[in-house]
Amino acid sequence: MKLGVGIIGYGHIAKKHEQVIAESPNFQLLKTSTQFSVQSILADSQVDIVVVSNPSGVHAKTVVEALNAQKHVLVEKPMALKSADCEEMIIAAEKAQKKLFVVKQNRFNLPIKDLKVALERGLFGKVFQLEVNGFWNRNEAYYKNSNWRGTKALDGGILFNQFSHFIDILYFLFGEINPIKAKLANYNHPYIEFEDTVNAIFETASGAQGALNCSTNATNQNMEGSLTVFAEKATIKIGGKYLNKIEYLQLGKSIEKEIQQLNLFESDTEEVPNNHFAVYESVFKALNGEEDKTLASAKEGKAVVEIIEKFYAAQ
Repeated sequence: MKLGVGIIGYGHIAKKHEQVIAESPNFQLLKTSTQFSVQSILADSQVDIVVVSNPSGVHAKTVVEALNAQKHVLVEKPMALKSADCEEMIIAAEKAQKKLFVVKQNRFNLPIKDLKVALERGLFGKVFQLEVNGFWNRNEAYYKNSNWRGTKALDGGILFNQFSHFIDILYFLFGEINPIKAKLANYNHPYIEFEDTVNAIFETASGAQGALNCSTNATNQNMEGSLTVFAEKATIKIGGKYLNKIEYLQLGKSIEKEIQQLNLFESDTEEVPNNHFAVYESVFKALNGEEDKTLASAKEGKAVVEIIEKFYAAQ
């Protein structure tokens, strides 16, 4: 039996959710906030799970309302713009005894999943250094297209909106991230309330040093999104449009055989990911008692928000 879904939000991402649900054998879209009021969605007994994809600054309020209405919730990134709000959301989920999940679809990219396996098995040895680059284009038309984009209260900043997935991948692969120093600036977007450029350094819990470089000033189009790992027994760069292509890989002789036996890093072709679909299928499994560690929990969503807060505090 399919689970009934209600979507609160009406932007590009909401449309993406509609498309994925239409393809899913396990979910059925019943109501969206383009056609029904939020109150109508929350009051509908056939709606099992509510998807929250409205502006980031109102995620917390909407999620808590949905949980209080006894709905499971899948919330788009970022979970919220304050870790304190994330905590309120988690408490509401526990009180309602309902599940709260966060959309972090890039975790499902094949190169990322393979790297997760290699790191968990210790195949790369000690990790020395990480480089994360996000060089995208966000022009005036993008921000003028919606009255909430570019505002501190509802959009938050480029680490919350454009580049939170990169920070989530760092957390997913390496655990707690400790920002040391960050420099933020707005060079080319006078019509927004926050930065368009971030350069920061950080450390992982295991002591690897890292650099995070983000910009929305790439000319005309998105230029690069990449993660490079320098480790004792391997060096890898994962890039592509969505961290979904192996751009560089060198393995030490001592691990080549085991990597091959595990069928890791077999293709360097850029896949075209439909990872929102993978998120939904993992949500379905989780609601039926089958755990998937790739699916982002509410506590992991909060941890990422806390790391972003630390980057901003490191100025």
